[in-house]
Amino acid sequence: MSDSKNRRRLSDDPSGRTGVYKRLNNVPVKYHLRNHEAAYSGMDAWNEFVEERTDTFESQATYDRCEKSGQYYKDHMSDVGRHNAFTPPEHVEEYLTRLHDDDIGQFSCTRQLQTIYLEYFQPLDTFYTWLLWHTDHPHVCHLARMAAIAGGFVSDVWQRKLDQNHNDGTVSRPWRPLMNG
Repeated sequence: MSDSKNRRRLSDDPSGRTGVYKRLNNVPVKYHLRNHEAAYSGMDAWNEFVEERTDTFESQATYDRCEKSGQYYKDHMSDVGRHNAFTPPEHVEEYLTRLHDDDIGQFSCTRQLQTIYLEYFQPLDTFYTWLLWHTDHPHVCHLARMAAIAGGFVSDVWQRKLDQNHNDGTVSRPWRPLMNG
């Protein structure tokens, strides 16, 4: 008999949901994604992710949100000269900050924190979770959650995620990003 009060709760700290490696400088050289860049040349990992997940989207709106997020993300990564599957955490920070400040996209308005979380961070977080667990990809760390660990705007987005996902009426305790290590 499963009772919601007896279920194990996920950590609020993104480092508890990131895997073994909390920062890129902790990842051993043999696992560095740059070792695989040649294999990803011309590959669209985001589209592969969406195609595989199409049956799991709850609605057309969820699918459309994922498509829009992916297109903005791929465009941003192309602008900075990186493949969308190999994003250092600082590019996740830059991407979400630029979305918030209306430097990306077709509408001219500052996006609210809730919009950044739901429309852009959530699909990106799901994408990097998929890469981490998908055996055809060499990922050993969660790049979007590493950005939250580092602090900055992504940690605000992460806090928004926590506050929204508390279904007991309480607000989550603020967590503190790691400053060292």
